[in-house]
Amino acid sequence: MYRPLNNKVLITPDKVQETVGGLYSAEQALSKPTRGTVVSANSKSELKEGDIVIYNKHAGQTITLDDKEYLLMSDDDIYFIEHA
Repeated sequence: MYRPLNNKVLITPDKVQETVGGLYSAEQALSKPTRGTVVSANSKSELKEGDIVIYNKHAGQTITLDDKEYLLMSDDDIYFIEHA
């Protein structure tokens, strides 16, 4: 697995929800997800694998690893950790 350096976090963003008819609304098509799951974080980070987070919609860089898309972002761009 990959371990980000410095204050970076690797996140799997949530998918945009389709409507019942299988189409996206104009708002959904233009918006980026702002919620995702932490895949990996630096050992010094308070974030851990599996945490669900809310982040800045303009944050991060989309990267592809092993044919999967992730967001790599600074932990400063994460606003909240969701707790059940």
